[in-house]
Amino acid sequence: MNRSIHRFICLTPNPRKPCHREGMNANNTPNGNTPNSDHLRSGYFHNDHFHSGYDTPPPIRNEYDVLSCALHQHGYWPDHSLIILTATDNTLGPSLRVNLPDEPCTHTERADFLHETFTKLPTCHNGETLTRFYAIIIDGDNTVRQRQLHPNTAQLAAIEEIQQDVDTQIPINAWLHLLHDPRIVSELRCEDVIYAGGASIWALNPEQQTLTLLAPIEEIRHSSYYTWLTHHGDTIADTAQHNYAHSPWDTDPTANPETRHDWENAVELWDHTHTTRHEEARKGVRTIYRQAQIDLCYWDAAINAAAHLLTTHPVDDADAPTIGDAPTIGDALRELIPAEVAGHLRASIAPVTLNPITAEMLTYLAGYGLNHAQKALAYLHYSAQYTYHAFGGEYPSTNLAPLEPPHYGTRITRKTYIPASFTHAFSTAPGIEQGYVRAVPEKCVQWQDWIRRTHRTIQESRTIQESRSIQQNRSNQHANLNGWALENLTPADLASAAELNTISRDVLPRLEERPKDHNAHNKLENLKQRIDESCTNSEYLTKHHAVYTHYLNALKGKLDSPHWARLNALELLTSLLTPHSTDGEYAALRNTQAWANWYKGYSTYARLLRQEARRHTFGKDLNILDVHLNAGNLPAWIKHTICGEPGTHRRPISTLKPRKP
Repeated sequence: MNRSIHRFICLTPNPRKPCHREGMNANNTPNGNTPNSDHLRSGYFHNDHFHSGYDTPPPIRNEYDVLSCALHQHGYWPDHSLIILTATDNTLGPSLRVNLPDEPCTHTERADFLHETFTKLPTCHNGETLTRFYAIIIDGDNTVRQRQLHPNTAQLAAIEEIQQDVDTQIPINAWLHLLHDPRIVSELRCEDVIYAGGASIWALNPEQQTLTLLAPIEEIRHSSYYTWLTHHGDTIADTAQHNYAHSPWDTDPTANPETRHDWENAVELWDHTHTTRHEEARKGVRTIYRQAQIDLCYWDAAINAAAHLLTTHPVDDADAPTIGDAPTIGDALRELIPAEVAGHLRASIAPVTLNPITAEMLTYLAGYGLNHAQKALAYLHYSAQYTYHAFGGEYPSTNLAPLEPPHYGTRITRKTYIPASFTHAFSTAPGIEQGYVRAVPEKCVQWQDWIRRTHRTIQESRTIQESRSIQQNRSNQHANLNGWALENLTPADLASAAELNTISRDVLPRLEERPKDHNAHNKLENLKQRIDESCTNSEYLTKHHAVYTHYLNALKGKLDSPHWARLNALELLTSLLTPHSTDGEYAALRNTQAWANWYKGYSTYARLLRQEARRHTFGKDLNILDVHLNAGNLPAWIKHTICGEPGTHRRPISTLKPRKP
């Protein structure tokens, strides 16, 4: 290794315990020539719950150490991937994993692919300029690789297994020069290219012109850095799926299984009840957005509570989730959130027509706050209300009271057995014994009241200007929970919608009576065009278009960094709500986690979560997130937010554990 020691001798990792593994790539879905990007993992392994007293890690001295570092940063053996591991003059920096383009791939396509990849890299890390990089290519048969890496199963690799690695690395040599092209890599210097196949490891020759065979794949186990990390309990998962099977924030472990079981059963029952009641509260556009506005308040309060818990609960790692008699994080969260509220939250995301409480809206709420989410909701409501009225719907009204969890401000006196309010939600055969449900702790009532005060505060919270306006028109105070959202149509828009409403009430009945009436069909098409144009030119929507633009830009990943702690809290909360959820609810919860992880830069995990969601949906499950994942898009804020920066806490919170039946 003397030929290359100058490339590594100065590099040192940070002497901290590596964080629990998070990043991975189980995405074997062909992606064309566009990378599916992973989060920029930090070379400074950051963990806010790390143990002190760990010895200093050894320096990075050879290719095995570099490969080990890149793999430990991401936590797993990826498939068909390129990892760019950055470095300063003295220290390893963050790394970025992307899918390799599928062969055959033209020279131009390869150059475009690499250029796009390098544009996603930051220019500095922890105040130091990134000056160089190591390109690590992972491909080949992972089954062979894992066999060789485990001492109990390792054997002499077969000729055909080695030949497969030889065949795979041949096309790599054709584009190695691109990694030295400043038009592609900018001012970064390529120090080495390492290829890890199924049975062997390859690296650049001294002239840096071609890959040469370095050693069998199992040689990585003799890396001093690999040994040091393994000694401190950090491992490299065999696959992406294995990497996300566990989490130090898993809400399922408990010190009291009976209490957890009773709480989950109570959530399921309240979920059924709220779902049935929500059907009444969501009978049309006049009520569904009003209900959604209240539901966002409950979600916001729950997210804040979970975020506080994440910063105060004594969770260290997956092997030691509790200290002494401290409850698990799941127990703490179940004690904090009453089953009535949890059931209400889960029922609010059940798939129904026009339901605005979507995975996208919840992620936007967590990332950018209740005020932004309520304004976006108002915009969507106004547009839907205008269209509804223009198409012959009833006059807009907000007089219907929204549905909220029961027992506000009163002592919970739930009976030991299922109360009568649950019975209509089930089709129970006569003679079947009722299920058993334990009471929720009385102190949870205070937390419920806190949620109610949250949205009451929103009602009463105004700027001085808004307060003066409200004093002039007290009627609007009760019609608008946050001052300007959920207004009735403006006079100009109402006049326009009313005219179109008259036309609709004439045309639509004619089509019902005479489906083949060509004149009526033509009038309907003209009507649709007029409604679309009128809605676009709406006085109200034009005035508040910036609100909607902000929401869309969040979904496109074009805003400033979101609130990381609240995104983690949302992911924790959705994990708590997954047991016993219906297929539609479960898919919505997993989609929410997918969005949260894409926001945090974990596109590979986001893809896994989307795949899990699709397994529980019927028909086509279209999601804007799929566009990002298929195109390899990362949010713009990822590049400009330094990975591993203290306080960001951008690790995955949820797990891929299957849902409880």
